[in-house]
Amino acid sequence: RPVAAGGLAAGELPRTALLKECAEEAGMPRELSMQARASSVVSYTSFNEDKWGLKRDNLFTFDLRLPADFEPVCADGEMAAFMLTP
Repeated sequence: RPVAAGGLAAGELPRTALLKECAEEAGMPRELSMQARASSVVSYTSFNEDKWGLKRDNLFTFDLRLPADFEPVCADGEMAAFMLTP
């Protein structure tokens, strides 16, 4: 289940964005987020906001096994809450 997500700034590397978003959105310590491993890239094309053009996008995904005692904290106000689901 996603704990953090975000876009890439021009020239930003996916791992750099991952570390930043984990800290900002889930209050995750850097030592923990550094353990994330790249798992895949999903590429897709959709209509842009005005529906007149196409927008290409790539989603970089990472896997991270979280310790049983880790509790994410809504650090930047973008998340309302986190919920543990089996």
